[in-house]
Amino acid sequence: NITQTNNNFTGSLQTYYWSVNLTDGCTWTNQTYHFTTKDIYAPTITWISPTPTNGDTQTENYVHLNTTITDQSQTSAFFDWNQSLVGYWSMDYYNSTGVFDNSTYNNFGTFGGGLGTDNITDGKYGKALEFDGSDDYIDLPKDNMTAGQSEVTLEFWINADEWVSTNTIWDEWASPDYWQFSIRENYWYTRDSSTGATGSRNNDLALPSVPTGEWHHLVFVYSVSQSIKAIYLDGELNTSTSTSIDQLTSERAGARIGYACDGTNFDGTIDEVRIYNRALSPEEIKASYNNGLYRLYHNFTGLGDGEYNYSAYVIDSAGNLNITSIRTVTVDTTPPTSNVNTITPYWQTSSPLTINATASDSLSGVKNVTLYYRFSTDNSSWDTWVSFGTDTSSPWQWSFNFPNGTGYYEFYSIATDNADNTESAPASKDAMCYYNPVTNNAPTIDLISPAPNGTTEVSLQPTCQVWANDTDGDTLTVYWYENTTGNWVLGQTNSSVTANSTVSWTYTQASNYGTTYWWKVAVNDSTDNTTAIYHFTTDYAPVISNPNPANGSTGVSLTPICNVTVSDQDGGTVTVKFYENTTGNWILQQVNNSVDVTNPANVVWNNYSNASSHGTTYWWKVNVSDGKGGYTEEIYHFTTLIVAPTVVTNDSTGVEETNATLWGYLQDDGGEACTVRFEYGTDT
Repeated sequence: NITQTNNNFTGSLQTYYWSVNLTDGCTWTNQTYHFTTKDIYAPTITWISPTPTNGDTQTENYVHLNTTITDQSQTSAFFDWNQSLVGYWSMDYYNSTGVFDNSTYNNFGTFGGGLGTDNITDGKYGKALEFDGSDDYIDLPKDNMTAGQSEVTLEFWINADEWVSTNTIWDEWASPDYWQFSIRENYWYTRDSSTGATGSRNNDLALPSVPTGEWHHLVFVYSVSQSIKAIYLDGELNTSTSTSIDQLTSERAGARIGYACDGTNFDGTIDEVRIYNRALSPEEIKASYNNGLYRLYHNFTGLGDGEYNYSAYVIDSAGNLNITSIRTVTVDTTPPTSNVNTITPYWQTSSPLTINATASDSLSGVKNVTLYYRFSTDNSSWDTWVSFGTDTSSPWQWSFNFPNGTGYYEFYSIATDNADNTESAPASKDAMCYYNPVTNNAPTIDLISPAPNGTTEVSLQPTCQVWANDTDGDTLTVYWYENTTGNWVLGQTNSSVTANSTVSWTYTQASNYGTTYWWKVAVNDSTDNTTAIYHFTTDYAPVISNPNPANGSTGVSLTPICNVTVSDQDGGTVTVKFYENTTGNWILQQVNNSVDVTNPANVVWNNYSNASSHGTTYWWKVNVSDGKGGYTEEIYHFTTLIVAPTVVTNDSTGVEETNATLWGYLQDDGGEACTVRFEYGTDT
């Protein structure tokens, strides 16, 4: 056995011949052999400029894809832009029940009629399916094809055994038998949403005459945005219409390759069926027809902000398929936004100050944020804006050292995203602060009244008063609170108060005697806040008791002496006043000043001189004030005595007389008018 390696084969796809000559020294024997190489290598795809790098972000609203395809045989190449390739049946990948979809959607095509793996044959690119023109078809998911779309491209390689009107390449229909999107030998039928599922077909296009027994490339483009319906044959535009069209109808009862709803079927071989939900460009159609002649490239324009994905497919004559990985590109034309956070407190006394900003960008992300500031000594006239520094990572912050010293500072930020979009400067500042390394002196509060804190015998609804002090001379704001409900309730605000001045508030809720009330005052100088809490107890009202004559009593003598008992829980002295009402009006009769009520005191009104008639009701009033707001008043009444008169008469003379004089007189009648009756008789 002799082995000889021949290194002269170039590896190109062709038939190779080789021969062997043998001799035994006397005779020669010669034998010739041959073999044909098979292409087992998939084509290579190289992304070239100006294709963006994978994961790139750009501000342009277009993406230009460009490729170089390398293979030893003819190739068909195409893009899957943003997963717009919704179906791709190369016929090279199958099982016993149907053919696999090489797109990302896995729309499996099921053998129908008499179609099966026995119908797999050589195609334009690798394998194809041969249809018998009788009952063969591939059944597809009806809702994932052209239904309801506004942009559609269908692509086929066909080799017709006959080209007659009953040859159907593709059909989608609505129940029971309305063509929705049908490609037959003679016409391309479509219905759009303006007619509905059962209405008239729109803008039918006649198919070109296709020679039988040859492979031909057919592409059908439907575009609402371009107002075009076009047919391409072997890479060239064959026929089209620019009549306005609408979105395709959405109703579908079925979708099949090689079959129509009226029972007509395709007679011939079909390969490389592709469906896109976008309109392919002329250069893409050419590259799909023959990438060996036409480079695969396209500029996708008019793109809105967002992330897009893409990949490239290529298949060669031997059916070797290469699909690139899915790449992404982000179109970002919108600048980011940023804002310097509020600085608190407003008065800064130490340096440096950490300044923070918030920034966001929904697409490419924030690349960096720059802080700008300007300075003023009087908060009126400002210097120009100056860049302080750029932070390149979140959190966005700066250590600000107040480069101009004491004074006022305003700030804003400008962000740039990873697509290099930069936001514009704002119309006004984002934040502001005042810097002075001298520590602010907090305001102080001195109580004026009611004083001292916790004092008693305070009049109702007193005026509360404090001295609001600030050694820095800051303008102050004073807040007053009351607590009658158990919660602090703001009662009054005094704004723009001059430092070191008296501030007052009337506590109108303090309206009950002998009650403890709490109140709070807060003084703010825009930097610091000082609070003081105080309380007081209101004055107890004097008490009047034990009136004499007792209230409502009767049989009272004329011009009686009136007196009452007066007491006060607070002690001290009071003023007692007595009034009478014989004329229908209260008339002051007597004032008792400085009555000591440390202990209960009996206070006397010498006499009610006007109570001078018997059997008469008289009213009198007493009021007591303690000079501290405490006041009590009581009203009483009594009825004077009604007197019965006595009669004194002369005794009988005992002498019988024709006439006798009877006489007598009245006494102790109280001065009232009386009626006198004389009676006589014979009995003793």
